[in-house]
Amino acid sequence: MNQYHHTTRPDSNKQRSGFTLTEMLVATALVVLIMLMFAQIYGSAVGSITEQRGLANNDQKARSVVTTLRKDLQALTYRQPSFPYGDLQGIVPIENGDQPIIDSVNQRGYFFIAENNNTNDTDDILQFTIQLKRGQRGDQDDRGRSNRFIGKAANLGITSEAEKDDGIFDNDLGASSAAEVCYFLRGGNLYRRLLLLRDPIHSAIREDGQPTNGIGRTRRFRTAGNPDYTAANFYTDFDYSATRRDGVLWFHSVDSLANDRGVSNWPIALPKNRFGFRANGTSFENDSNGVYFGRFTHAETSDPSFGYPGIQPTTANDPYERGDLTDSDGDYVIDQLSGGSRFGEDIILTHVEAFNVEVYDYDTDAFLDLPSNDTYDTFHPNASGTVPTEYFIDTSSLGTWTATSSSPPSVLGVPVLSDHAPVRRSMIYRRTSTGGTTGDIKPEFPPIPGTIIQDGTVTWECIDNRKPLKAIRITLRFRDTRSGLVRQLSVIHSFVE
Repeated sequence: MNQYHHTTRPDSNKQRSGFTLTEMLVATALVVLIMLMFAQIYGSAVGSITEQRGLANNDQKARSVVTTLRKDLQALTYRQPSFPYGDLQGIVPIENGDQPIIDSVNQRGYFFIAENNNTNDTDDILQFTIQLKRGQRGDQDDRGRSNRFIGKAANLGITSEAEKDDGIFDNDLGASSAAEVCYFLRGGNLYRRLLLLRDPIHSAIREDGQPTNGIGRTRRFRTAGNPDYTAANFYTDFDYSATRRDGVLWFHSVDSLANDRGVSNWPIALPKNRFGFRANGTSFENDSNGVYFGRFTHAETSDPSFGYPGIQPTTANDPYERGDLTDSDGDYVIDQLSGGSRFGEDIILTHVEAFNVEVYDYDTDAFLDLPSNDTYDTFHPNASGTVPTEYFIDTSSLGTWTATSSSPPSVLGVPVLSDHAPVRRSMIYRRTSTGGTTGDIKPEFPPIPGTIIQDGTVTWECIDNRKPLKAIRITLRFRDTRSGLVRQLSVIHSFVE
């Protein structure tokens, strides 16, 4: 007989019930905590990456702009004069009437700083001429084609044209060893406007740097496809420095850097011949409402209505004289010149919050801003009007010469051209020793530093009375927009050699 045994499954094999409320809350809390920790770690990682990227971007921008600034300043054509200036250090301005220029080799071109409001770090202008040199002191011409400034130049199909300056035809580019360069800030963008000065042309046809179509001087320049040069929108097609001479457009060349030829070489140091200056020699920095804009940008000079210097200027069409230039929409482009085709080509740094240029003051041993609405300008001996560099002249030791004057003070300075004081007090004669009596007749006092004059028993020596500019400091502040990181840097350039 079979026996049947009834067996029961143990409790462990029974189907389990769901989580308790406590277990669910604990599990949810753990999941949320893990997610929060992950989000925090991820956010920190992303923030760190963004910050590191911002630092890298700022470093890259800083290296680029500092390299450009330093290279331009090292190529400055207006430099410290050499012998016989003695122990004078730095650059000195050329006052109106200062002739002859003692060091015509080092004092070429010009150097210009404009300070509009010295409490505002966004309205300074730095403008000067540069030329690539070689040699230990950088004082030898470098005509090699591997190290030159490059700029746009239209192919006009005419003789001695700028498009051939780089040695390559039909590439719409020109090249030169020298240029006029300008730095200014507008709308958070730092601009560097580069305008080439033509190198000497090795041609039997023309040697003065001026293109010609071969049909007379009045047809010296014309744009491609248009035989009438007066219709030229020059800065759309050319990155060359030019002005108007005798009713025609005139290319500046390396010869324009010379300051010892009067006005025969159409010198670029003469303010009216520079980019950004009016015909009366004043710097043009504000629109018709008095709002600062610095200089015209590529976006504006390539506008079809910006005819200068290709057209004969009138009050109505001259961008430097017309009275309707405004920026009403706040896009930092002049409304009347907003149709240009070369927008942004001259921008070298964006999101800039400060561009400040200071000069070294040896009386306070500090870098200081110029007074508001003032300039530092090395000028030209034929520049007319009151020279704004008079406060760089020491007037504390000036006096007048008198006949048979016994023991004149050794600190007494005799202005070379005292009848034109104070503008022409740049050269003075100072007694070299105590004692002595001047002669009966006033001697000639040539305005040449180092010249020795024997006047009775008094010995006079000509010295340069101008206070030299020894150094400048350029401060830039810009921001990386993604990380919000700010970078400030300073470039100090010494003019002492």
